[in-house]
Formats: sequence, C-alpha cells, structure tokens
Amino acid sequence: MTKILNIDDVAAQRYATSRLLREAGFEVVEGEDGATALEIASGRKIDAVVLDVDLPDIDGFEVVSRLRKTEKTRFLPVVLVSAVFNKEDEVRQGLRGGADAYMSLPLDGKQLARVLNELIDRSTKSDSNATD
Repeated sequence: MTKILNIDDVAAQRYATSRLLREAGFEVVEGEDGATALEIASGRKIDAVVLDVDLPDIDGFEVVSRLRKTEKTRFLPVVLVSAVFNKEDEVRQGLRGGADAYMSLPLDGKQLARVLNELIDRSTKSDSNATD
C-alpha cells in the first residue's frame, strides 16, 4: 500500500487531510511539525509527503529544502498545502524550492489523490531509470 506522510500542526486539518487520503486508498502516517516530517521521511519508507507550509518550528519551505539536500529524500514527492500562503510569489517560492506541487486548503480529495498518484508514478519511473 502506498504510504503518505501528512504533516499539519492544526489537528482538525490534519484529520481532514488524512481522511481524504485514506478514502483514496493511501496508508497515512501523521505528524504535526517540520522536525517530525524530517525525522519520519528520513527514517521510514514513505512514498510521498503532504506538507503544510505554516508549521510552528520549521516552515514547509525549509522542510522541502532540507529534504532535497538529503540523499534518501532527494526525490521524495512533496505536495505543499496552505490555507494562508497562497499568493503567487509564495506558490512560486515553494515550487522553486523543490516542492512537486502546491495546493490550497481546503483540499479536493480527488484532485489530491490524482496529483499524488502522478507524482509517485513519476518518482517510481525516475528511480527505476536511475538504477538501470
């Protein structure tokens, strides 16, 4: 089963996103801050990350930057999400910083599942090409 790491410091939003992910058939691992995101992503087999931008310790932009600098997580698909940071320059910052997609809250479950499946499929193909 495909495993998604869902990071959001707001418990109600984390619950809502995890519910959408589970309804789409994903296994979900949860966390509430940037440090936890980095720890779980580097320590467990995760297929993708849904990452809130506005976190209490390390913002999502910095988390993505750190993920991209680590060998194990360099190509891990990351979808940044935010209810607050949705201006064009903020979206650009997230994508230029290494996020694979940027979505506004509240999330559309079908759209989120489609984006994740496409990113995971692309990542899997990239991994197999790298080992060929």
